[in-house]
Amino acid sequence: MTTFVKKYVMGCDMCQQMKNRPQQPFGPLMPNKVPNGPWKIISMNLINQLPESNGYNAICVIVDRFTKRALSQTSFGYISINSLTILMVSMALESP
Repeated sequence: MTTFVKKYVMGCDMCQQMKNRPQQPFGPLMPNKVPNGPWKIISMNLINQLPESNGYNAICVIVDRFTKRALSQTSFGYISINSLTILMVSMALESP
């Protein structure tokens, strides 16, 4: 009986299109706020565990969501929040 049901379901186009989903339906999309000026909302990514080059093994990338401008700086893979803050401020001050 089980093999018959499996063969029937595998051969039925309607059964293949109407599969039961094991997860809850997704909620409504919530758009991100639009910033009202440059450097009001940023995103940051620390890419670590890269091969070492000139003593560094990570890259810190900061993107301004308003202007879509990206700043990148070599860094160390595991840094404290204080070091990260200093890195971000130095990147912002060095940018033209």
